[in-house]
Amino acid sequence: MITALDVAKAAGVSKTTVSYVFSQDKASLISEKTRQKVLCIAAKLGYQPSYLGRSLSANRTFNVALVLPSRCGYSMSGHLLEIFHGIIQGSDKSEYNLSIFLGGGERLNSSLRSRRIDGVIALGIGSDNTLLEHIASFKLPMVVVNKYFPADKLIGCVRLDIATWLRQEVDAMQQKNCRNILILNKSTTYDAGREIAMAAETLQKDSSKVRVDITTLSEDPVQQLKSIIAASCSYDGFIINGSENVLISELVQKSTQAQRPYQISYFYSTESALYGNRVWHRNGYVMGENGWKMLQEMLNNQAAGREILLPVVTLQQGIRQEPEPDSGIDL
Repeated sequence: MITALDVAKAAGVSKTTVSYVFSQDKASLISEKTRQKVLCIAAKLGYQPSYLGRSLSANRTFNVALVLPSRCGYSMSGHLLEIFHGIIQGSDKSEYNLSIFLGGGERLNSSLRSRRIDGVIALGIGSDNTLLEHIASFKLPMVVVNKYFPADKLIGCVRLDIATWLRQEVDAMQQKNCRNILILNKSTTYDAGREIAMAAETLQKDSSKVRVDITTLSEDPVQQLKSIIAASCSYDGFIINGSENVLISELVQKSTQAQRPYQISYFYSTESALYGNRVWHRNGYVMGENGWKMLQEMLNNQAAGREILLPVVTLQQGIRQEPEPDSGIDL
């Protein structure tokens, strides 16, 4: 078995220099010329640094906790699945191992208390921050993805810029001569629902050329929509956040009965029929990739926590083709 001492002798350097070359924390102390020489000789000899030794010397476990909502154990939306894919694709290119936790049980608490993980990436969906605040109390690098959480040196946040998207959609519909726009919004217990409600309130105050109304979707959104249209035929634009599958079908049917087609803007769902050209994607892949990248930078002391607001993108920009496996044996 080739050791660090063997590499050091072959390269004409000290064993400490070899250790520094393979250390993320201390590699910068070695000149690039020496570093490349050591790496070249190590590759020729077939040297692999000891994982345990690196963990001890760097005071790291090289394990990261991925905390998912507990419901992901039995059901995961397409959006959450895309975020998950973005995270694991990023982690697969790193030296860190992912440990997956569903919600915040004793297994997660034990790992946090015993410092068996170096950092946390949490996929948030609801409005309750109790678990996130609990994780943050352990003072480990943490990145929250898909919802707002206050950023600081040890906490990062990656989410969609929903407010900007909503303002742009209202402006675009106004340019299409819409004057009465209805926002069909999911519950404000969801982060996106809450942000849309807040942005809509601002639009209602600032906009004089277009009327913007907002309603929270009920348990029977189709009947709710029918009642709204029956009570008021003045709406000519609809922005949908939630229950897209059933609402779009109903709106398309009602649109054929109107004097002119409705302007409809909505987030893509795999089951929803495509209607018009204002179809949007929540940018899940990029969100997951950015969340992982930020956490890795924090773990390697390359950057502090911060907030990243990602744009809502068109469907064409958001959908990705499945790549071919790079190498190795696939299942």
